[in-house]
Amino acid sequence: MVDFDKLNTQHQILKIVEHKHKETGGHCGVTPAEIRLLIGCDYAKIKEALNRLYKHGKISVHQGKDSKLVKFISSSCP
Repeated sequence: MVDFDKLNTQHQILKIVEHKHKETGGHCGVTPAEIRLLIGCDYAKIKEALNRLYKHGKISVHQGKDSKLVKFISSSCP
């Protein structure tokens, strides 16, 4: 059975990361903390959605100066 709440979180994250990608020409990413603030849900839910998106090749994760950065790869959701 599909958990639509999880799917909705994944879509929201992809939209946020894709917007940052377009806005900066792919040079910048978004921190998980920024994503949490924009979506407004608990970190465990964000982490689960990020892990799923990463596993399916929709986002990449990079070490930034102070924290991890999430970057856009593909807009289709798993």
